[in-house]
Amino acid sequence: MKKTVLSIMILMGITSPMVAEELHLFPTQATQEISKGIALIWGSEELNQDKSYSGDIVGVELSMPCRLLQGKQRPIRQQISLSRYDHHDKLITLGMNPHYIFQFTDQFQLGVGPSFEISYVDSDNTSKDTLMGVGVSGSLEKEFTNHIFFGMELGYTWLNDSDFQNFKAIGKIGYRIDNWNQLFK
Repeated sequence: MKKTVLSIMILMGITSPMVAEELHLFPTQATQEISKGIALIWGSEELNQDKSYSGDIVGVELSMPCRLLQGKQRPIRQQISLSRYDHHDKLITLGMNPHYIFQFTDQFQLGVGPSFEISYVDSDNTSKDTLMGVGVSGSLEKEFTNHIFFGMELGYTWLNDSDFQNFKAIGKIGYRIDNWNQLFK
């Protein structure tokens, strides 16, 4: 119970700047231009706070301006990731992660926001199953050139099966894309 109350308080603290700002539904343009990007992600995931179920995750992430909701003063970046955890159990997770962006310099930014996940689970203890979850995450990103960036992300997800609730620590290296057609030239 204490962890749940603490988690709710942290989520409220993280999202309170978003509530204070005027938000626009289905904006025609992002407040500040957010570049699209693609990144390789890797890291560690702990299931149900039990270190014996800690393992590596790898995946890919696409990022773009959120076309559902934008702040008047600060942009919201949508991150969509596909990752795989394979230790005692196998989880394949599709996540959607809108981050409210705090731009500290032209090259350094902090993002915070909720996460929504669908996980396919293949476990020794349970049959194959699909789980839904919500969570909270935060990220730091540093751009080293006009296109190359490095980042890290921390997040916690509550899934509808408590055995698979998880904490993730992720690193990422990515490429910012001004125009998606650049990928195919």
